[in-house]
Amino acid sequence: MRGWAVVKSDDQEGTIAVESTTLLWRFVDDIAISIGLDDNGQTRVDLESASRKGKGDLGRNPRSIGRFLRRLDESLSVEPGQILDPTQAVAWRDGS
Repeated sequence: MRGWAVVKSDDQEGTIAVESTTLLWRFVDDIAISIGLDDNGQTRVDLESASRKGKGDLGRNPRSIGRFLRRLDESLSVEPGQILDPTQAVAWRDGS
């Protein structure tokens, strides 16, 4: 993604460290991406984004995470029926 640079990656740990630089003010945010399996054997991607300077990010960090996840879905050709809704109970968990 534009403005993103991979700083470090570890295939064994399933982690990627990224620096995201804003175009206008050149502020740098640190993004940590973790990829692994959940308790059900489903692939799980976790992201955390933090600004290096200042107390507020004006919503940049959540937007960066959302943009990354949308592009990941697009690159994997994910269809709406394939995305698990975490607010819905899994059939085998609730006994139905």
